[in-house]
Amino acid sequence: TAVDPSNITIGLQFVSSASGNDLLDQIDAQSSKSLEKGGVRILLDCYTPWLYPNGWVGWIMMLISCLGSFLLCISTGFIRRDGNVLVMGPHGSSYEQLLTDDDVDNLPEVEYNERS
Repeated sequence: TAVDPSNITIGLQFVSSASGNDLLDQIDAQSSKSLEKGGVRILLDCYTPWLYPNGWVGWIMMLISCLGSFLLCISTGFIRRDGNVLVMGPHGSSYEQLLTDDDVDNLPEVEYNERS
């Protein structure tokens, strides 16, 4: 915004062509009595019944994008099931590479101490 010497704050407002022409017509058609009192009063706000009337389109697009990404991960095998286990990761790291119960039992026992 810019302020002129008469303490009027000027802002930038986007209006449609029809609304702009309607505003100009009202300003041009105002009476001299109205001009003496300061002219037509124009209130600028951003009120709409919905914050963004077509905002639901963005939500639908975002939902479709997320769902599409999830389905792509499933179709490429990045997310897959191996029995009752959900495996997430590239095919190189398979569930078969994990330790079995016997492998865990055969691991050496090591005691760790905390030193200051």
